[in-house]
Amino acid sequence: MSAALRLQEREGESLIRQLILSMSDFSKPFRCARALGLILAGMVGLALSSGPEDLKGRTVVLTVRHEDLNDGVRVRALRQYLRGLDSVPVQAVVLEISAQSGYEPKAAALLLDDLLTLKVPMHAYVRTSALGMGALLALGCDTISMHSGAVIGGAAPTFAGKPEEAATLQTLSVLRARLRGLAAMKGRDAKLLETMVGMIGGGGPGEPAGGREEIVTLTAAEAKAGGLAVGVAESLEVALAQAGVTGERVQIEEERWASEGPGAGRPIDAGEPSERPEPGGSRTRESYAGKIVVIGVGWDDLMAKARFQFMERVLAKARREKPVALIVEMDTPGGYALETSKILRPFQDLSFPTYTFVNTHAESAGSLIALATDHIYMYPSSTIGSALPVTGLGEDPPGNLSKKIEAMTRAEVRNIAIAKGHNPEVAEAFVTTETELVIDGVEICRKGEVLNLNAVEATRIFNGKPLLAKGMARSLEEIVEKEGLSGELLRVRPSPFEAFAQWVQLASAILIAIGLAAAYAEMNTPGFGLAGFIAVLAFGLFFFGNYVAGNMAGYETAFVFGLGLALVIIDLFLFPGTFLAGIVGLFLMAGALGFSMVDREAFGDLKSGGKESPGVAGVFGWPAVSLSIGFGLAIGAIGLLMRFLPGLHAFQRLVLQTAVPSGTSMTGESLLGAQGEAVTDLRPTGRARIGTEIVDVATGGEFLARGTPVRVSRVHADRVIVVAADPG
Repeated sequence: MSAALRLQEREGESLIRQLILSMSDFSKPFRCARALGLILAGMVGLALSSGPEDLKGRTVVLTVRHEDLNDGVRVRALRQYLRGLDSVPVQAVVLEISAQSGYEPKAAALLLDDLLTLKVPMHAYVRTSALGMGALLALGCDTISMHSGAVIGGAAPTFAGKPEEAATLQTLSVLRARLRGLAAMKGRDAKLLETMVGMIGGGGPGEPAGGREEIVTLTAAEAKAGGLAVGVAESLEVALAQAGVTGERVQIEEERWASEGPGAGRPIDAGEPSERPEPGGSRTRESYAGKIVVIGVGWDDLMAKARFQFMERVLAKARREKPVALIVEMDTPGGYALETSKILRPFQDLSFPTYTFVNTHAESAGSLIALATDHIYMYPSSTIGSALPVTGLGEDPPGNLSKKIEAMTRAEVRNIAIAKGHNPEVAEAFVTTETELVIDGVEICRKGEVLNLNAVEATRIFNGKPLLAKGMARSLEEIVEKEGLSGELLRVRPSPFEAFAQWVQLASAILIAIGLAAAYAEMNTPGFGLAGFIAVLAFGLFFFGNYVAGNMAGYETAFVFGLGLALVIIDLFLFPGTFLAGIVGLFLMAGALGFSMVDREAFGDLKSGGKESPGVAGVFGWPAVSLSIGFGLAIGAIGLLMRFLPGLHAFQRLVLQTAVPSGTSMTGESLLGAQGEAVTDLRPTGRARIGTEIVDVATGGEFLARGTPVRVSRVHADRVIVVAADPG
């Protein structure tokens, strides 16, 4: 909105507040008149601030992200919004795209149909990636500009059913026709579009259509060379200049266009990129200006989503405050591919030098982060590389998914390496076994192998340049000295919430084991005591920590877990021996605990067939492993409690101290109505003296203390059921 429109909106809201005050006392007639006047003035003020005429003749910039194209409701909202802008009319629409979602062919055909009928000039600026439906959205625009680190393509559709089904083939036929029409209207190569979408070939359910041909993904430089992109632009302003777009611009964030019609927006000052709030908690108060910022990436850090949120926050703060330099001190075997891919882009936005100090491992995802920095230094005994994409269980992605991920990863790492001045052939050899790397007659990597370099190999000079790393160093201070940097070394650390979320993600199995073992101990002691408190605390930390970490934990999973626990208790205390309720309860508890550890964003990718989805094994693999470990530890702990709990000092007064002879499992009608005395606590099982015999008995669910008079109420199978008897 312009300054005048913002002023009108504030005035309108202020008038409404005055209206409330005026109507609080109608004792004087003129106040009624004033209130009615304020109603009309307020409505006019608010109406002026939100009408579609606000955008007439302006250039509207829409931010479109991965989650927007992953949600059918938001896709429909985007289509409606574009049609609304076409009717205003606006001067131009610019789509700022950072999206990598999968799509169903029918949804894509509808989107392309809308893009083909729009009269308003459409321009795309690919900030990070335009993959899947993001690629189709960009291809539907009149011009495409790309950031130097961006990629476009990988747009094979996914299917809920089999690709050979008649309905699917019909939908694909419509999508092909839309693409041919799009290529003709926009002056693009129809065959190039088809190779990006890969619509020839088979594939199984939930797999891309292009099962028998490579799906093309292009870097910014390749897209420009092939005539697909009009240019490479490091900022939105440069992209608009390449497209010939001038005039006042209005930014529409995705939260606004997804919920409102045309008219909600804010102006962009020339030369100022739009800022998004920092993720991951509160801001660090200490300024980075004039300092050398050090981010530590430890052994387990890239296996915790909260750590990526912390890194994203630090990079956003560094981008604003511009420190002297930023150093990533790395010792990691790798981690999540999707989160790593997302963190690479912020490194390319930094205007100051960035370094990676490999101390002593930068394997897998760690090597990709190293490639995203300007310079790499190696500890003398360090290694870097081996970044083949694998699932959460360490296995290769299945079938066509593996080829698709490899094609996108190869394009991405080549682009990053070129942007940062590293050898793109080395970067590509990190992520594929299909590359043979030979430099000056020296074989660096054989075909069929994945490249991993030690410090000597990484710093070896070829044609006057090191193969990868700038040099070797034994400490951060040595790097600072070699680079001639000046400033205080500031090692940044996660906020308490980020550290807590990261700890819970890594300790989930232990929390599960503690919670289950403590719950067992609590059910075997009367009343609510220390064990019950420990169980509640452990499960509370588990659910809250996974919620903070961005996993699926929430009220729903906690409720399902509580329901399962209730069924187990019912089976043990109210209907002992039935087992059905207990089995169902255990399944509910296990399902709730396992699902709570599933990454929310990865699960959304899996549901929608997102291009970056790691597949079923990648989404559920690690939660399944953690759950199995947790239950295994819990079974071991419960076994120890069953053996040693009666002898622990804390429970001495809760159990019978004198030896009790093994009970006789007496059954028969002769026991019915017989009376006796409990010789152990009945919780609800135990032993009672009936006549001269010690009998194994159980109550109907209530707790009876040792010494309580009991009466046999019924006898069935091998169980004798007793109730409290009158003392007389």
